[in-house]
Amino acid sequence: IEACLKWGTKEQRQDLLSRCSGELPKMAQDRYGHQVVLKLLLYASKTSSQRKPTEEEKKVQAKNMREILDKFSGKNLHATFFHRYGCRVINGLYFSTTVKAGDKRRLLHSIAIPEAVALRRPELPSSQPLRKVLQAEDLTEQQKKSIAQHLEEAVEKAI
Repeated sequence: IEACLKWGTKEQRQDLLSRCSGELPKMAQDRYGHQVVLKLLLYASKTSSQRKPTEEEKKVQAKNMREILDKFSGKNLHATFFHRYGCRVINGLYFSTTVKAGDKRRLLHSIAIPEAVALRRPELPSSQPLRKVLQAEDLTEQQKKSIAQHLEEAVEKAI
């Protein structure tokens, strides 16, 4: 599969992505499957480095990234983030150059901010960087404690 992703045509890559998309969270947590997901991330968003990508290529690239990112939300994101192999996939997503800053913030906020606090915030979830949310003047002491406790638990789980 990895060889087909690397040396295959755009159509073959697109076909592999569409066939594997339903199983991405499960594959991300597999000993060998996580490598395939990382290769899907790399090659599904790849365009020629020799020339400027066309508008159609940019649309396909954005669609492919959206298809991959949509599979990692909610319980799937949390389960994958705290998994031995899955965390490598989330790391690959977060540090990918093709993932937009808003999507990176969504990934980070989903892990770092408890839902009870996120739902009470006046702004849209992940509309601001985490640093600004944590330094917001309108956070109550209870919300600050809740965030600190949530981050502590996340770090303990991750170790």
